[in-house]
Amino acid sequence: MNAGRDVNQRVAQVFGPILILTGIAGFVIPAKKASTSGAPAYMSEEERRLYEREQKLLGLDPNECALNALHKKTIERCLDYLEADGLLPRRPTLREIFPLS
Repeated sequence: MNAGRDVNQRVAQVFGPILILTGIAGFVIPAKKASTSGAPAYMSEEERRLYEREQKLLGLDPNECALNALHKKTIERCLDYLEADGLLPRRPTLREIFPLS
């Protein structure tokens, strides 16, 4: 009986974060896209200055909700760590994790 529970816990540890990210993406991405375009209108002068500075430094809109090159690199690195630690039975593709991107 404990073996079954151990297997379920292991499956939850491995696939739980991926399933959570995939499920959350379906709700967060459309809301984030809608809010991003209007965000600067609600910023103080200092916030807008910092926002524009960040855009200039990164070369992209820091509030953009998209799977850009910076995000892909970060996620790939996280997957590298999970894979190196033996926590992934197989490496998921970015399309599997973020099906709406």
